[in-house]
Amino acid sequence: MTLSIRMGEVGIIVALEDGGLTSDSYGRYVNAVAGKKLHPIQFDELYAKVLYQVSRVEGGVTYITSKHEFDSQPAQTLVMAGGYLRESSQEEYSQLLRPMVSDWLHSEPDHIEWFVPPNLVPTWMTDKAGDLLLRPLSEWESSFAA
Repeated sequence: MTLSIRMGEVGIIVALEDGGLTSDSYGRYVNAVAGKKLHPIQFDELYAKVLYQVSRVEGGVTYITSKHEFDSQPAQTLVMAGGYLRESSQEEYSQLLRPMVSDWLHSEPDHIEWFVPPNLVPTWMTDKAGDLLLRPLSEWESSFAA
């Protein structure tokens, strides 16, 4: 129940029926990049993160929507009950990430360590200090040309 679409400089990631999980997990990335340009590899990495997070939900989520017939207030939808999250695995995530970003890598994806125990996975979203990487496209392209 997720999808992404990127057209030119606009990208949209949608996670339906996740009960707010995506917003709670990766909302800080979305807020930090709002109105700024991401390299397509970053967009695909963010989508891989969302896709993996939603894939961890086990069981169904139940919603209830209420609206008063004569009230001008918008309808409200609440998460009433739902599934649970299976344990997160960076190794499992790395297996999802690899095909999502490999097309952007000019070097062989086989030369990248996609998972280093106990929990290291390559990222193009943040630097080693955890700060968001926002660079001009020309800098990105030169870093991939290795």
